Amino acid sequence: MVLRSIRSLDADGDTVVPDIAVNVAVLLAVVDVGVLVYFIHHIAQSVQVGTLSARVRQELRDAVDVLHPDEPPTGLSGDVVAVPMRSAARMPARTTRGLLMT
Repeated sequence: MVLRSIRSLDADGDTVVPDIAVNVAVLLAVVDVGVLVYFIHHIAQSVQVGTLSARVRQELRDAVDVLHPDEPPTGLSGDVVAVPMRSAARMPARTTRGLLMT
């Protein structure tokens, strides 16, 4: 966006260098390289097995904490919590050959 040098309209042909614009462009280029290095490092760390397993473990702990909190639910009378029973059906298991097991 900024030329390296700008020639004046005078007959002498002097050139003016926009110092601030060039310095800002160089500074932004250095910052861009730093951000690129950080991004590559972050991606390399996030795809390692240790990081992935730690993230999965933490998500599992969070899900268990949500589904089964340490404290019993408040507002219930008595120590017994009623759990609705689901209907059960007997299903025979099959072996790998497709025969019924007894």
